[in-house]
Amino acid sequence: MDRLDQAWRGTDVIERFASGLNGALRPTGEALIVLSTDGEWRAMLASLDARGFATRPVASRDFGNEVLTVYSGRPALTL
Repeated sequence: MDRLDQAWRGTDVIERFASGLNGALRPTGEALIVLSTDGEWRAMLASLDARGFATRPVASRDFGNEVLTVYSGRPALTL
């Protein structure tokens, strides 16, 4: 992470968001999360996955200099 990234992202924002998401959703709830190719989208998806969320892209738009993708995140079903 370079100094510009450090200016807007705290050291544990992604992890805190992913950790708290389950408590903010109903058991069958869904979160819609907009991620940019200019950001740490891979880290966000990995953090959600590590906390038991199933994610999938539901919409995307290419702006030329970045791609914005809306992901659906739901607690993964456990059997």
